[in-house]
Amino acid sequence: MATSDTEFKDRVYNILLVDDDASVREIIEMRLTSMGFNVLTAVNGMHAMQRLKGSTEAPIDLVITDLSMPGQGGLDLITNIRSTPEFKHLPVITLTGNIDVELLKSAKLKGATDVLLKPVSFQALLDRIQAHI
Repeated sequence: MATSDTEFKDRVYNILLVDDDASVREIIEMRLTSMGFNVLTAVNGMHAMQRLKGSTEAPIDLVITDLSMPGQGGLDLITNIRSTPEFKHLPVITLTGNIDVELLKSAKLKGATDVLLKPVSFQALLDRIQAHI
């Protein structure tokens, strides 16, 4: 169980957090930043792809995305990430409040590395991040 940024190896990891809910973004960003992560945010899948492609100096190490967002949602984002050669192996953790089994299966089939149900405990999210970086 990670309790400090020193347990996340010897460098700062860059996480892209994608959620249309500003309060969710702010809370997760604040908690991750306090753990030593560098967090970039996006409001939907299209914005996230722009952030990914623009992060050449500090490449993204992991994406956390909501599945249900207006515009381009999480499933489309996963598809775009997996179809872009430089990002196809990028870990993607999805968060969703939707317990539709077909949606959850679809996320995994499209290439989600992990699927977590909201509300998710910060420790559970941190454990999954640590497992994938």
